Amino acid sequence: MCTWLHQLLNTIFLFFDAHIKQWFLQCPELGQSLSSTNHLKRFHSLLSIAEVDGLIDICRYTKERVHFVRRGQSSEYLALEMPGLVEGRPSVIVGDSVIVSSSWQSESANLQGIVHKVTHDEVWLKFDSSFHNSYNSEDYDVFFQLARSCFRRCHFALDRCHANQANLWLFPKGVKTKPPQIALPQKSESVANGNLVHVKDVENSKEEQAKADMYGNCPKELNWINKRLNHRQKEAVRNILLGEARPLPYVIFGPPGTGKTMTLVETILQIYSLRSESRLLVATPSNSSANLIAERLLASGLLQPGDMTRLVAFHLVAEGKIPVDLVPYCATLNISSSIQDDRELVTKVGSLHCQLIMTRRIVVGTCVALGQMMSLDLPRGHFTHIVVDEAGQATEPEILIPLSFMAHESGQAILAGDPNQLGPVVQSNTASSLGLGKSLLARMLPRFPYQRDITGFPDSGGYDPRLVTRLTANYRSLPDILELPSSLFYDGDLDAMVSEEDSYEAKLLKRATESLQLPHSAVVFQGLKGSVLRGEDSPSFWNPQESMKVIVNVRQLLKAKIKCEDIGIITPYQKQASKIKRTLEMLAFSDSGDDIDIDKNVGAIKVGSVEEFQGQERMVIILSTVRSTGSQNITQIGRNTTRQLLGFVSNPERLNVAISRARALLIVCGDPEALCLDPYWRSVVRYCIEHQSYTGVGVPKHLLND
Repeated sequence: MCTWLHQLLNTIFLFFDAHIKQWFLQCPELGQSLSSTNHLKRFHSLLSIAEVDGLIDICRYTKERVHFVRRGQSSEYLALEMPGLVEGRPSVIVGDSVIVSSSWQSESANLQGIVHKVTHDEVWLKFDSSFHNSYNSEDYDVFFQLARSCFRRCHFALDRCHANQANLWLFPKGVKTKPPQIALPQKSESVANGNLVHVKDVENSKEEQAKADMYGNCPKELNWINKRLNHRQKEAVRNILLGEARPLPYVIFGPPGTGKTMTLVETILQIYSLRSESRLLVATPSNSSANLIAERLLASGLLQPGDMTRLVAFHLVAEGKIPVDLVPYCATLNISSSIQDDRELVTKVGSLHCQLIMTRRIVVGTCVALGQMMSLDLPRGHFTHIVVDEAGQATEPEILIPLSFMAHESGQAILAGDPNQLGPVVQSNTASSLGLGKSLLARMLPRFPYQRDITGFPDSGGYDPRLVTRLTANYRSLPDILELPSSLFYDGDLDAMVSEEDSYEAKLLKRATESLQLPHSAVVFQGLKGSVLRGEDSPSFWNPQESMKVIVNVRQLLKAKIKCEDIGIITPYQKQASKIKRTLEMLAFSDSGDDIDIDKNVGAIKVGSVEEFQGQERMVIILSTVRSTGSQNITQIGRNTTRQLLGFVSNPERLNVAISRARALLIVCGDPEALCLDPYWRSVVRYCIEHQSYTGVGVPKHLLND
């Protein structure tokens, strides 16, 4: 690509930034509170702003005279070195395309490749096989193109939903109770008894029998498939089966480890078993969570052959990113834009006509991938139920993609998630701050009729049971670990179900703290003053003192015979993560020189950001916070400087995720003076001091005061 063309492109995108984006920002709806009257235009504008920002950002990665290196087990990728990718918010993402042209052949044709993987400093690409086979380290000019499919599907979903009277459930004014979809036993029988329960006798009630005939909900028997469900989980399933508040979405929410996904799986299987005419669309923001639900549905043994399809992007199966047991159920829609008959459902075992997707009782996929079906002209209300897991991690337009398939009167939607964890990832800071960064789940819960009302609903945790179930029983962490997020983010309502006396977690904690010579507590703070460094080629930070402290902790944990796969290291900065990974690799190949039998499988120790750990857990979590006050006078640091000093360490949702990943032991390594500038982190430091589990440098008492 010639220098003049590069300059022209930069000029064009600067024009986009200065004029096109500003035009969208002048949309009057953006200056108003979100309402049913401005919802459509507001989100169309936010999506357009996000797309313009994406175009501007990705233009900055245009490169001249660069070469590729082969990557992958079979050298199936051509990788481009990309130092300095934006920390935590890469502008280049999987699915983006690149155009390459020869730097040495003026008449050469342009070639297109697709981004398949983004690492800290490389982008892995795939081109046509002929280019792969013939490439011999020549230089090329590279121009990145933004993937627009997600934006297109979100715009289309907004229009579909509003054409289908979505305001009835996007901005509900109240609950209009409808006849139950399924006649079930009285609530006290149904949710309290884990065995087979019998439906109430509706034969003597002509009115109820008429409703049963009308809605097809003839008397049923309810047999719990998962016998381990607790009372509140059963209550959620029962309320969803009744569906008395439809089409208003039913919400299941709660912190990690409370069994939200387990409850959803039970719900899906009960609907599948009790309503033979049902068809369920199951959506999640990520492929990993979609795989998890699909695997659990298969593990039940209830599904018949041909009843479920896992809708995926084609490359996921080809690259081995789908669990082996799911591959026979995977399909992708190949849709021709010009020939109607060319629409087909392609699976690993062959090619099927797309109409066969209408025969599937359950379709599972990511919110964006399910947007493929918007081109299939499915009948309105084809899917009777729309189920969305991890709903707090999807933007509102993304979640509207699956919800756009819901019939506005008879359909039912179920949303599960945690609004107190990390929200959607939005590359555009402008669009995020104006509302695109808030999920539908987070927007709905504080509003009527979803908001908490202790007086009105004292027997269901303060929430209308026709609409909401809040799960509070935690089956993941020891009580000491759970106490922190419970008090900081969940009104102190969480109940620890893991024994601190005889559980596996309690026994592992005893071994770990003895080896580390730490107080016998499940939450430990190791205070230290480190040096915060930053490389010239990267915006990322690292702290060598904290890094070494983390390694010392790992060595002692391995000495206590704790498995590598049971250890996780969370740090908010990629540079710190790479330094720790490199040191761990050196540890694996070094001679320990003592009686420590070092586990050579240190690669199983996951090191990553909070985002990479969301939805995961480890027995032991070591948290390296990196940032430090250094030599600054703590009393002279103001609010703005505090934000600059702590960066995105100072983020309540990120902190909530970080401290709720551990099951047995949470170790925090950080500068207490720096962290105490943030009120949430101050509570963490104070908690450890009060529980005599703080070690390291002293903390000035005045910093602990609110």
